[in-house]
Amino acid sequence: MLNHTGGLATYDQAAEFDDPEQYSKRTYTPQQLIDEAERLPRPERGRFAYSNTGYILLGLLVEKVTGHELSAELDRRIFRPARMTRSYLPTRWDGIRGPHATGYHLPTGADPSRPGSLRPITRLNPSFAWAAYGVVSDARDLNRFYQALFGGRLLSQGMLTQMRTGVATPQAPVFPRYGLGLESIGLSCGEMWGATGSIPGYETLSFADATGERRMTLSVNVQRNDPGAVRMLLGAIDALNRYFCGEPYRLPAGAEAAQLRRP
Repeated sequence: MLNHTGGLATYDQAAEFDDPEQYSKRTYTPQQLIDEAERLPRPERGRFAYSNTGYILLGLLVEKVTGHELSAELDRRIFRPARMTRSYLPTRWDGIRGPHATGYHLPTGADPSRPGSLRPITRLNPSFAWAAYGVVSDARDLNRFYQALFGGRLLSQGMLTQMRTGVATPQAPVFPRYGLGLESIGLSCGEMWGATGSIPGYETLSFADATGERRMTLSVNVQRNDPGAVRMLLGAIDALNRYFCGEPYRLPAGAEAAQLRRP
């Protein structure tokens, strides 16, 4: 489930989740999300196929094993040890705490060049994301997370090695491998590990070097899936490449712009 080779459909591909302005107002239980996935065709087991359903199942497993809510375990095992004071997993619909940017999304079929086509969608009920992508955080806290994780403060070195042992993805060479809850980005000076993330209103890229001493997080307050989004993501990858490698990013020979899309 952590490296997305378990042959699980991703529930957010169901028709139920076509319009974020509708589903973001509803309340879902983890079981309802799993049920949505079970109605979809399953990908081939053993090959990489990104699935948010796996994270929902893992969240339920954490609660079963510990006897505590997932939000409490994240706080105890990750947020507090990593000094992530602005991070939490919402348990109810109460908006984003503290100052934050307004999030926008581009409705399917909308023309991004027309004024007003990007619609605000900051307030949403995060139950549809839960253990898969429901944590609220900011760039400072994400940088602190990778400093703590890769610096050995959260897991043993052996477990870190397992996390960064990745399977090949269709996004190679731009995002060539996916490990255990981590993905790699192929920069001009080599691979860096971290993750990309997307939720209606926001997109994030966060990566670090092997020790976690150098890390960079970019947060964009818009989610769009039209072809123009590739240019936006290319700009973000260029910023990462300039920081880690000291030079502009260029797509490797043979790579396609479509590979800039998230898994």
